Amino acid sequence: WNAEVGIDIKKGDFIPIKSTLFYRKSSNLIDWVLTEGANIPIEVDLLENETYFFAQNISEIYTIGIESELWFILLNSDNINVLGSLGYLKVLSSATAEDLLFDDVSSKYLANNSGDKLNYNISIDLKKVKFNVNGIFKSRNSESDLTINQSLNSSYFIHNFEVNLKLSKSAMCSVEMMNVFNVEYVDVLGAIMPKRWVLLGFNYQI
Repeated sequence: WNAEVGIDIKKGDFIPIKSTLFYRKSSNLIDWVLTEGANIPIEVDLLENETYFFAQNISEIYTIGIESELWFILLNSDNINVLGSLGYLKVLSSATAEDLLFDDVSSKYLANNSGDKLNYNISIDLKKVKFNVNGIFKSRNSESDLTINQSLNSSYFIHNFEVNLKLSKSAMCSVEMMNVFNVEYVDVLGAIMPKRWVLLGFNYQI
């Protein structure tokens, strides 16, 4: 079950503000849940006093969050347009409605999606050339696993860059660089995200 309420505020012609408050109640989700070895019914040798992430149905999960966006135009003329946005997302999840504010959940996926996320976007349009810079900052609980020699940092900040060149009315080429500063990070422990990489593109409209 999902419910949300939002409000949009437009200040003049240049600064629209959008905010949304959302609430979700889920049941019988399949996810990796922190479980004691003695309670895992599989034919694998496990340590009784250790805990493992085991796929199972979660009885209930409650989620509440708020998302806000601020859009702005810094410059708007015949030769150049500069616009951008700032965004913020806060998500709290828990196995009970009473513990929502404490963000208490043993589910691996939902735990990694809780926390704070900030993002920005700046675009510069010079008619034939368009530049875009954007980034995401995410803060969450840290985690480590010595068996795979990996750790999940409490936060990371990723920046991306893109340039589009208009060759004619029908053709356009682009270069996009992801993770410009070559940051090492993971979204979920055990799944390493790519470092710096480049994407080349060409578009032709028939």
